[in-house]
Amino acid sequence: MLGWHVLAHTELSGVCPELEQIRGVEGCSAVIADWNGALADTKRNRLILWGGGHSGYFGNEVYALDIEKSTLQRITEPSTGESLSNLKSCPEEYGDGKPNARHTYNGLQYISRLDQYFVFGAGLSPCGNFSNGIWFFDPVRLTWAKRNPKTHPNPAQNGSIPMTAYDSGSGMVYEVEGNVGVFWKYNPSADNWESLGDVKACSRLNMTAVIDPVRKQYFCIGNGSFSKIGLSGSHKAMTLAGRGCERLVTAGGPGFDFDSSQNRLVGWAGGATIYIYDTDSDSCTTKTFERDPGPQQKNGTFGRFRYFPALNVFAVVNDWKEDAYVLRIAAAGGSSH
Repeated sequence: MLGWHVLAHTELSGVCPELEQIRGVEGCSAVIADWNGALADTKRNRLILWGGGHSGYFGNEVYALDIEKSTLQRITEPSTGESLSNLKSCPEEYGDGKPNARHTYNGLQYISRLDQYFVFGAGLSPCGNFSNGIWFFDPVRLTWAKRNPKTHPNPAQNGSIPMTAYDSGSGMVYEVEGNVGVFWKYNPSADNWESLGDVKACSRLNMTAVIDPVRKQYFCIGNGSFSKIGLSGSHKAMTLAGRGCERLVTAGGPGFDFDSSQNRLVGWAGGATIYIYDTDSDSCTTKTFERDPGPQQKNGTFGRFRYFPALNVFAVVNDWKEDAYVLRIAAAGGSSH
């Protein structure tokens, strides 16, 4: 059945730890509300939530929305006790070797070729300093490992927000370091960043990045800007008109992901309407369904709106005290346009 559907009993608030030591000024609500995204574990059909950061929330636990089982669970426990003895220093990692909580923006990706979760975040607890750190999370062993590439983007110095996107075709992660205008490629297997040159695109705060793996293009959208960059050749950036996409373009950190069943990019910026972007015509068509997730969080959605190919649905977690939603916009093998 097409449209929005509630996944009952999947409120994040029901599975949050209630620990004063990690509460910060906002508590667990910050996992969603404070510029935090998510990744799509397409092997297990789970939307993975992780984040907090700055003064909002210090918990580094991992949450998994199981779409098929309609459950949201805390799959790891937060660092506590003596492990947080270094918290005031705004560390990259806590005393137990697990990463400090942070704003994630577009910094969470599922590396399908390695079956690993990728983190490249910002806004460390409790001071808000940006991070150059890369972490992998193993969804089988439930363990963290820090990576140490010799060359890398430097948001700790220039304050660029994470703008990563995973290319399922090549297995590479791409990133625009917005404040300095550099386009990067990260090889997860080699733990190596490569600068692909200067670009004039994706420089605004609260934009969302995604890759069209069929057309081999990186897109960034939001906060009044919409651009694409080719993954091969000269990597030249192009500003897009996005006719009919205006609501999506003006939104801060909208949801935007690739729908492989339609070979289209699909966006959501709150409410009942979704935007289906056609790269060839540089335009959006819209569809509006009932029983929607409500207004978008004021600090953005980012990767909390993701597509799951095996189920042919999108999933979104929009508020910590509301159930998650799934969205089906086309029948299997069908088209919505």
